[in-house]
Amino acid sequence: MKSWVKFAIAGGTGFFISFTIFVPETNYWHYTQWSSAWFQAIGSLLAVAVALLYPLYIRWNEIKQIEKVVEEELSETQFKVSEILRFYREGIPDHVGASAEQLAVAMSKTINIRLWIMYRDRLAIEKPSSYRLYKAINIHAEHIVAESINPHDATPFFQKKSAEEFDKKYKEMF
Repeated sequence: MKSWVKFAIAGGTGFFISFTIFVPETNYWHYTQWSSAWFQAIGSLLAVAVALLYPLYIRWNEIKQIEKVVEEELSETQFKVSEILRFYREGIPDHVGASAEQLAVAMSKTINIRLWIMYRDRLAIEKPSSYRLYKAINIHAEHIVAESINPHDATPFFQKKSAEEFDKKYKEMF
């Protein structure tokens, strides 16, 4: 929590407590002009608290939604990466008519990191810890995608290595 928010909460609380000490010492609450002023003061403090906290809550909720969407995209990527690794591990039956490398390149072309690319800057600004966490794993997905775009420059070894690194980081993270 930022220091100015703590200061505002502490000041508001101190203001409220200091004025409640001076409540007239009677056995019952009088609905007088003085007490209605207290209702107004309390209402004003609550209104200020809501005005300060609501935008913070909205921003916090948006960041949570971004994290959720990026995690769903990572889950889909993990499935595709596990298929790529399975192609390399088990090989391909003869009746398929393609090599493991060709199928791995074809599968890697279906990997989508569009949401990560769209939201990574905002996540870096608003919640750097989450950004670092997701960047550590998505950098491998970016390598897989880059290697599938230009497969003549990339060897299957590098694609397999990137897929293994992605798989390892994903299992550590989740």
